[in-house]
Amino acid sequence: MSKKIVLASQSPRRRELISLLQLPFLVKPAMGEEIFNEALSIEENLKNIALSKTNEVFEEYPDALVIGADTIVIHNNKVLGKPQTEDEAFDMLTKLSGNTHEVWTAVSMKSSEATSEFIVKSNVSFYDISDDEIKKYISSGEPMDKAGAYSVNGFASLFVRKVEGDHFAIMGLPIARVYQEINNKEW
Repeated sequence: MSKKIVLASQSPRRRELISLLQLPFLVKPAMGEEIFNEALSIEENLKNIALSKTNEVFEEYPDALVIGADTIVIHNNKVLGKPQTEDEAFDMLTKLSGNTHEVWTAVSMKSSEATSEFIVKSNVSFYDISDDEIKKYISSGEPMDKAGAYSVNGFASLFVRKVEGDHFAIMGLPIARVYQEINNKEW
């Protein structure tokens, strides 16, 4: 891979995961707003958000391979975004307690020679979580900038009963799939 890789994300988890490629990379977070269009499907919205991040950063780095991603949590066909308040985080975690939900991560990869877009879908099942456990978790601050109000690789790992799918996609970047895309295309 001779092109510079640019990660269009400020997520420390994505930065950690992309470093597994053992290729040099830059981090240039996309600053655009994540707009969810109610007229589109969840899948279309997710792809559009990942693509808009990639396109924004690609304008500044047209000679690079730019990688953007977005992750959402879906419970009972409703998107659980990042909580704005502790009460909202409590509500989300209460819904997830004792249930299985979906985590979708969309990835957009773009260079001057090629593009690739895909979504990786996984399921996460939680044990029952008591109100006290939820309050203690919220007091850690961890849920406040995470889709669905939790981090699968953080303190919330104590609540995870089962994962079906790509654990790294749940963290925010399906790194094995990204690696395969890099190796199987002329970027």
